[in-house]
Formats: sequence, structure tokens, C-alpha cells
Amino acid sequence: MPGPARHRTSEPTTIVLALGAVAVLVICVIGIIETGDAWLAVVTVVALALIGLAIVANLRAVISDTGGAAGAAPPPPGRSVVMCTAPLTAEQVLTALGSAGAEHGSVMFVAPEGLGGRGLMVDERDYASARRAETTTVAALRKAGINAAGHVGDRNPAHAIRDALDLFPAAKVVVVAQAAELDLYREHVDCDDLQRRTGADVRVLTATVL
Repeated sequence: MPGPARHRTSEPTTIVLALGAVAVLVICVIGIIETGDAWLAVVTVVALALIGLAIVANLRAVISDTGGAAGAAPPPPGRSVVMCTAPLTAEQVLTALGSAGAEHGSVMFVAPEGLGGRGLMVDERDYASARRAETTTVAALRKAGINAAGHVGDRNPAHAIRDALDLFPAAKVVVVAQAAELDLYREHVDCDDLQRRTGADVRVLTATVL
């Protein structure tokens, strides 16, 4: 999911500060040797301390910049993602969303390729099957007056969910699993981890409840 723009602190800034510290130290040592003035030692310590503080602040900015997505902007309201390997009717999609307490103002339907009976091996037949499920479901949703888009997803369902949320930020993701797919979803979809990573509430439902 796209996050807010961040200020990136470059590595050259730290390098320049470090080189500046070395230069100050060398100049002050030479000055003390040539003049014997003790106050130059005080100036050296103060200058190095200030440069050190600047380096620490710069490094903290870099660490903060590479943190998680905690500050990500919330997705637009009314959006949901539905994932299933089989085509669904508009009524089935709405039932799945209702069971998860999700909205249906706009729906992204995702059909992962290669998730079915042949496991994670993907071929042209896997893509054709996923594409058929996606286009059929999107057409049914649009015919029912629902704003819908579709996407053929990665064979790894967790990757497919993250990719879909990058394309279509949403607060809810509902996975409709066929009975034979439940073990695959349990293996690959960690709902709590996905929520931490994306901010979306991910639910897995069995197709039999629709």
C-alpha cells in the first residue's frame, strides 16, 4: 500500500560530517603544536561534540525513514478486496463481504493463478482459469451496479493480497477458500502478519458459507 512521502537523509551527509570531524581534529592538533594555546583544545572538543551530535541526528533520521508503514494514510472508504480461485456471482461476493463486515462501494476481485489442485505450479491453463474467474466475477459485479475491478494474482496468496492492496488500497480483504484450498491458505496466509504489513483486515471464509 502506498505510504506518505518521506524525507530521505542520504549517506553522503554522514560521510561529509565524519570528514569534517577529522579535518577539525587535524587542524586543531597542528594549531596546538605550533602555538601551544590550551584554548584550542577546548575548541576542538566542542567542535567534535557538535559534529558528533549532528551525525547521531542524521543516523536517527535514516533509521526513522526506513521504519514500517505505521504512518501510512488510510485507504479510501468503501473499498474491499475479494480473493477466490473460482468465479463468484455478485450475490456471493456481497454475502462474503457482509460476513466480514466489509463495504462494497468499490471491489477489487483477485484470482490467484496456480493455487488450485495443481498446487503452486503455474502454466497457461492456470492463468486461463484465473483470468476466467476474474473476468466472470467482475462482469457479474458490474452488471449488479457495483464498481468493480479485477486482477490475476500471484500463486502465493499472501503475495497476491499485498500486490492487490498496492494497486487498490482497501481496509478489508476477504478470501473465499474452496474446501481443497484451506490447507494452502493456512500455510501461506497469516492474517495478523498481513494486517501489520498492510493495515488491512484480512479474513478467510470457506466457500460453503456463501
